This record gives sequence, structure tokens and C-alpha cells, in this order.
Amino acid sequence: MRKSLLWFSLTIAVVLLVNTAAFAHGPLICRTPGFWGTHAGTEKDRSQNITLGVLDPANTGGINVCGVQITNTDLNVADSALEALCVSPQGTQQLQLARQLTALSLNCRITGYASDCQYAYGVDAALVALYSTCNSACVSGSTAAVTTCIGLIDSVNNGLCTPVQNPDSTFTCTAPLSSCQDEPLIEDFTDPVISFEPPGPAGSSNACNAATGNSTTIL
Repeated sequence: MRKSLLWFSLTIAVVLLVNTAAFAHGPLICRTPGFWGTHAGTEKDRSQNITLGVLDPANTGGINVCGVQITNTDLNVADSALEALCVSPQGTQQLQLARQLTALSLNCRITGYASDCQYAYGVDAALVALYSTCNSACVSGSTAAVTTCIGLIDSVNNGLCTPVQNPDSTFTCTAPLSSCQDEPLIEDFTDPVISFEPPGPAGSSNACNAATGNSTTIL
């Protein structure tokens, strides 16, 4: 009897430990592509290049979006987050998806996940699968998949959707309990802590407008 109780107690302890670790990073922090596109420079007093700080805080190689390695926030270069985020609404669907994927990757980064939204304990398998599936769709250019992905990831980035992966590998949305838009821009699971609070004014509005109007794209 004593052995059974001990085994039961240890089992509960292990389950609690795993669950605690799995949710150690807390909820997703999210901002829209518009936010990341206009906070990628220091055009104004007290503005800060939040996008670059999240994109590559330790020279780790940036993020991979649609098969392209994004490493900077410069204007007129094809590996720039600014050029990925600031695109014309009349642009191709692939560019629109690249825009949403760039924002999602940055959201995962500021939350403390990897740039493809993975985390050692698999915090949100559906989010990881959504990023992977849509990133592949962007590379392949499948029209139907690209269109679906744009809508889903746009909802996630706006804090309106918690993705759920269905048995047939499609995705649906459930309403989150609270909006990830309300989470502060603090990634406190690194040493030193990465904080962009308060974010300050938009510091790349002019550069973003220029990127929208130029001919440079990441694809």
C-alpha cells in the first residue's frame, strides 16, 4: 500500500513538473505586421528599433520566412524585415503571407519561442504546425493554401485566434481567453531580459512607406 501511494505521489509530481515547464513561457505576445513595420527604426525621439532587437538579438541568423533568411531592417535589401512587412495591399498573395509570417515569427521570438514558434516543451503544437505549414505554402505558392494561411495568421497576429489543428491537418480558430495584444513587450526568459517597454513612438513610418513604394521584395 505504501509503495502504491509513493508511486502515485511521484507520478503526480512528475505530471505537475512537466505541466509547469510546458507553460513556463506564458501566453503568446503578439503585435500586428503594421506594428513591427513601423517600429523598425529610430526616426523619432525616444523611438527604438524593436523589430531588429527581436529579429536577431544575439546574431543568431535572424528568421526564416518563405525560404528567405531575414536578418536586418534595412531599406532596399531583399533580406530585410522592413521589406517583408511593408508591402502594398495590392501586392501578390505570397508577399501578403510573407508579411504575416514575419510578424508571427517576431511574435514568437518576443514570447521566448524559437523563430519558427517551437519551444523545448512544445507549448503550442498547433501554432508550430501552423507556422510550418504556411511557411511551406509560401514557398510552394499554392494559391488556396496561401489565401487560407493569410486569414488564419492575420487573426493570430491580431490576438483574435488560438489555432487548433484538426485531425485532417487543417486549422480552425478558437477565441482566446485574452488578447495577446495586451501582453507587454518583455521576453523575460533570457539573461539579460529583453524589454521594449514602453515601446515609444513609431520609429520607421517613413522607411515603411518607402519600402511599400519601392520595387524590393523578399521573394
